Amino acid sequence: MGKSKKSGVCFEYAAKGSCRFGDRCWFSHSGTAGEGIIKARQLFLLTASILAIALALAIITDMKVLAFRAGRQTTGAAATSKDSEQATPGRPY
Repeated sequence: MGKSKKSGVCFEYAAKGSCRFGDRCWFSHSGTAGEGIIKARQLFLLTASILAIALALAIITDMKVLAFRAGRQTTGAAATSKDSEQATPGRPY
């Protein structure tokens, strides 16, 4: 009674061109060696690009929020300062 192979490609064989299990491996050793490395690298670059875009958007959003808050605080501080000067003349705060 022989061992039946599972469907699917052996990732170790696809990445390295060899597999530590050899003929005892349950997975297929078809395809070109190194094909897994190329696919993994493409997936890595795609993921890195997506994360870089997400980070850039988060930074831009943060900058806009901070700029908005700074503008609002400046307007509010100027109004408060004018009110305080009128209420207590001669005090800078």
